[in-house]
Amino acid sequence: NDDGNILDASAIGAVTALKMARLPELDEENNIKSGEFTDTSLPLTENTPFTMTFYKIGDKILIDPTRDEQDAAEARLTLGIAKIGKEYIISSMQKGKITPLSGDDLKEIITQSEKVYDNIYPEIEKQTKALKK
Repeated sequence: NDDGNILDASAIGAVTALKMARLPELDEENNIKSGEFTDTSLPLTENTPFTMTFYKIGDKILIDPTRDEQDAAEARLTLGIAKIGKEYIISSMQKGKITPLSGDDLKEIITQSEKVYDNIYPEIEKQTKALKK
């Protein structure tokens, strides 16, 4: 039971899995050695994007809703966001549900997404580094 917001939880899980992945060890004939892995990780960008989903109920914008809040939402917007240097990059966006979002709604969502990214991404980095040890 995800109690809402399974999209974001699965996106964070996918990013974490990619950061934890290691390339397999190869023998002289470039065959994979069973169960042996190198220290080489996948070539990911410095700050890999992940998604976060915002929901609108009435005049309120929510992130990380409960199942009931998610079901009651009139609009949904999922952003793929990353931070490169001091700049935030929106790499994807998907609008859901039938109620439109205003320009002010979009500004609030983008501002909130930057704050959420700054809270969550360092924790992902910290946890993946700890798990690699």
